[in-house]
Amino acid sequence: MRSICITYDPEGDILYITFGQPTASTGYELSDQFLLRVDPGTKKATGLTIFNYSHHSSAAQEIPLRGLEENPKVKPHFCAFLALFQSASFFV
Repeated sequence: MRSICITYDPEGDILYITFGQPTASTGYELSDQFLLRVDPGTKKATGLTIFNYSHHSSAAQEIPLRGLEENPKVKPHFCAFLALFQSASFFV
């Protein structure tokens, strides 16, 4: 399993989850609050960016991921991202 680095920018209230070494990536908007980052060469998920993180961490509400419906190319990348968390003992 690749290493996972989690960093938080308190000024911007943004949580960055990065898989492996940081690399140039293409961002796919899953919603206006979630951005899935994908390496355009390998097509592997390189990370997830969560905007307004403090709000989401304290709110118990669902966030529709309309980007999966609007851009079918994103779905396989998102499924691969979820697979990285199958054996993880935490959930963001």
